[in-house]
Amino acid sequence: MSGPAPQIFLWLTGQEDNVGDSALRRPYARALADAGPVTAWCGGPGTGYQRGLALPPDVTVSRSLLRWWTALVASGLRRPTVLAFNAGEFDVTKAYLVGVVALLPLLPLIRLRGGSVIWVGAGVRRRRRGLMWPFGALARLADVLVWRDDRSGALLRAAPAMPDWAFALPPGGLLEERRGSGDRDCVVVSLRSDRPMPSPGWIASVGRLARRLSAEVVVVAQVERDDARARHVGRLLGATVVGWSSADHAVQERALRDVYRRAHVVVSDRLHVLVLAATEGAVPLGWCEQATEKIASHFAVVGAEWAGPGADGSAARLDTLDAATVNALSRRTATAVRDAAAEVRRTAHHMGSVISARADGVRTSRDTQPT
Repeated sequence: MSGPAPQIFLWLTGQEDNVGDSALRRPYARALADAGPVTAWCGGPGTGYQRGLALPPDVTVSRSLLRWWTALVASGLRRPTVLAFNAGEFDVTKAYLVGVVALLPLLPLIRLRGGSVIWVGAGVRRRRRGLMWPFGALARLADVLVWRDDRSGALLRAAPAMPDWAFALPPGGLLEERRGSGDRDCVVVSLRSDRPMPSPGWIASVGRLARRLSAEVVVVAQVERDDARARHVGRLLGATVVGWSSADHAVQERALRDVYRRAHVVVSDRLHVLVLAATEGAVPLGWCEQATEKIASHFAVVGAEWAGPGADGSAARLDTLDAATVNALSRRTATAVRDAAAEVRRTAHHMGSVISARADGVRTSRDTQPT
């Protein structure tokens, strides 16, 4: 880049009770910070979610959405400016809808001044009739548009897919402290609280798997609202429970990673439990009775379709596992995570190249396939 780096305005909100939300956005924020100075809107200041983002010290965090929006307008009028919209799955809420509608008039100005519009690593949960047009407009105006699964492109606007940003996290998750020896001695379970309880047959299959692997069972909660479910399932399995113990996402994530680092396999119907576990070397299995195709579609992007729930019965599939098959899946997991992280890095490089090129006055294509 011949001139100064453009100012980047990043929308980076997430759920306060979900460690996966801060984890997946951490590498997105760092990739953007490598491209220029970042001003981020992360929601209310000083939250556990914000601490979990572990933002670089030179990122400016706005204390209100209005301040962030006002600064974006002022910057967009004066110099090349980047709007980077949120990564992660989104549903159409009132706040999201109003926020995107308020941003839309600024996007042509941003592009006219040599800035760019970035939307990378998002996922569309579902279509809401009559409410998708602002998001469709944002997608059409994006200089870089990359979804985190193929289904999202079919729901909103066709664009390439990339692995979820969280696959780029190294062991330890870019958090300051890493603990644990890495000796694998447990089977980990984590289940959503908003779905029916697993059947006695599924519970029994988890117990049999642990015995075949000479491992203990550990039940964890990566989302605060799953804590009661974790404790209930833990009692049924006679398992150790690592529940929700801190509103600080960084503290909670470190505790969870300590467990994942010990796991042979992690069985869950939560996507980011499986992704974080895979980055710690555990075999991720969405082989749960209430797991959905969301897990299958996101792991298909990284060539690990086998991690999805499948159609042949989760308890029966768990009963097929032994030490040899787990070791084979462990090798496949390592390859999938390595390749996924490399693909995320390529996407981040492409994103930075487009930001630089547009700020330097180089015409770029909106056909946003990373090279």
